[in-house]
Amino acid sequence: MAPICYNLPAIMPGQILLFFSAVAVAYALGCFSTSYYYVRLVVGSDIRQEGSNTAGARNVSRLLGRKAGIAVAVADITKGFAAAWIGTHIANNVAISPLIMAAVVIGHIWPVQLGFRGGKGLAAGFGALLWLSPATAAMAAAVNVCLSLLVRSATLGSLISTALVPLIAYILGVGGWFALLLAIPCGLVLFAHRSNLRLAIAAKFRGAGPW
Repeated sequence: MAPICYNLPAIMPGQILLFFSAVAVAYALGCFSTSYYYVRLVVGSDIRQEGSNTAGARNVSRLLGRKAGIAVAVADITKGFAAAWIGTHIANNVAISPLIMAAVVIGHIWPVQLGFRGGKGLAAGFGALLWLSPATAAMAAAVNVCLSLLVRSATLGSLISTALVPLIAYILGVGGWFALLLAIPCGLVLFAHRSNLRLAIAAKFRGAGPW
């Protein structure tokens, strides 16, 4: 298997249509809200009307238990991985694949068929990153665990590690352009988690312990 080239090649006019097709496919896959359909199937309710009012694995675990939450998280990671894999092969240009990663994250956060109210994109984004740069994904996961233990907050740990993904990728040698584009999907995930971030920081300042 040839090594992945992260440098930006010349983009030919014919590739533009392929790129937009790849983005559309990734967005469509992102729109498949695993948590929403799973909860609809199991209990018949709208997960967005429960708990934190978001369609995500953590909210599913609150409603149906940890095993259900883990199953949904794994499904969302798989969805992100598949979107990055399929989309990059359609576009035939791995150097711009962070934009395909951004498309699946956008689909997860703002699914058109659910009135643009979905999850927060963390698991789907991680799945996409796992295909685009396995080393970056592994390092980000390790940083996440260390930071979560250090600050005693899983929320802060995951969000800080998400913010560090472009830097981690650059240090691991993916190239400046690729690392810069990774800031787009990571920024989208952070934006979707803005309320969680405010609450987690407020809890730490109040000395309330893990959030």
